[in-house]
Amino acid sequence: MAEKISFKSLIHDISARSGFSQNISRVFVREMAAVIREGLLEDGVVHLTGLGIFRLRDIAERRGRSPASGQEIIIPAHRKVYFKPEKRLRELINKQFKHLKPLSVPEKSVEKEKELDSFNRFLNDSFVDGAIEAKVEKTENLTEIKKQKETVYAPTLVQKPEKKKSISPPPPSYLQEEEQTSRKGLYATILLILLLVFAYMNYWPLDENPVRQQDSPPLQAQQTSMEAPSAPEKTVEKKIKEKAVTKPPDKQAAPEKRALRSHLTRHGESLWRLARRYYDNGYLWPLLYEANHDKIKNPDFMIQGVTLTIPALQGTFEHPTPTDKEMLARGHLRAYKAYRTRNHKEALNHLRVASVYDPGLMEKYSAEIDRQDELLLSTVP
Repeated sequence: MAEKISFKSLIHDISARSGFSQNISRVFVREMAAVIREGLLEDGVVHLTGLGIFRLRDIAERRGRSPASGQEIIIPAHRKVYFKPEKRLRELINKQFKHLKPLSVPEKSVEKEKELDSFNRFLNDSFVDGAIEAKVEKTENLTEIKKQKETVYAPTLVQKPEKKKSISPPPPSYLQEEEQTSRKGLYATILLILLLVFAYMNYWPLDENPVRQQDSPPLQAQQTSMEAPSAPEKTVEKKIKEKAVTKPPDKQAAPEKRALRSHLTRHGESLWRLARRYYDNGYLWPLLYEANHDKIKNPDFMIQGVTLTIPALQGTFEHPTPTDKEMLARGHLRAYKAYRTRNHKEALNHLRVASVYDPGLMEKYSAEIDRQDELLLSTVP
């Protein structure tokens, strides 16, 4: 890309499109860059919805040339950030090139065809006679082979001999008589089987009825025994209902999970990371600073091996309770005092956030707030 966007013009465009002031837009861009940097250092991957994916990759040491002198140099190993935009953002950027379509390039170009034509002419000029004789011999051989194939594989009509019908002589009379006697015996056995089945069906139920009548009472007993356990099932249902009734106190006891806790600091930790760990949001770090201001001199640096208290949070970042708002206001006021001499812009931002959480903060702590800072906040929208 030939055009380069400066940081100043980027802030100006963001404030013009969003409606916020340039100061807030500048703070937002810096915070977002800090969050991306922290995520890349921790995990190596950062996913931002609506924007894309940032990945950190290690590039090994390699050889190269200096663009100024042209001498060989060794480029040291370093890390590089790769960005892959989301589909919607990619389509939005490439919208002006959407009408362009790819064209298929022919396999053989015109120059190659010209070179082949000149090469063929050279062959024709130098080997005319031999090429013609070889072609004639090849064509003659091919025609002979084709004729042989045609003669070999030509279809021929083969007349199949007609099948002679075999006429078997009639069986002798004594065989016919044996077959008739065997059939009569078969019929007689079938009739006997049918009679036995008929007798079994007619006389067997008369003897079976009393047995069935005697067997019927145990079935009733089984039914009663099967119906008997219904009472324990009712008791089980009652127990389940009692358990269901006793469950609501567990919901009331849920806030106990956010009780005061302690944390022993380790190397590389910060208030932002601890707030993300315990509150799921890094912007709540002033709560930790307010609760441990006697142990933390500079909120940007943490000392290893210090036991910090983690204050409880009744609500959430989006829906804080009145007590949460009061604690957050005091925490941002504490951060304002810490940054007033180090970073005045950062201090003003914390004072503005504290006044949002507690509108009467200026009157309560007027002795601790600089008068010029109050005037600046009143003039800046």
